[in-house]
Amino acid sequence: MTLDVLLFAGFRDAADGQPVVTVELTDATATGESVYRALEARFPAFRSLRGVGRLALNLEYRPMDSALSPGDEVALLMPVAGG
Repeated sequence: MTLDVLLFAGFRDAADGQPVVTVELTDATATGESVYRALEARFPAFRSLRGVGRLALNLEYRPMDSALSPGDEVALLMPVAGG
């Protein structure tokens, strides 16, 4: 399955400034973790961000072990602080 992954803040920086990266997943039970592993393989800087950000799947925050389907909107975001 091919997915476009939207990247924000530190994730975008780790992907050499690319706001969207296309990821090809071959496992039948692809999850957010599968996307993250694919990004780590392509952009080693992602390793230092593991566990820092959040996965958004179809505009909702979801756990990294959430199952993905073709056509899903996937985004990786850094934590947001307010004040």
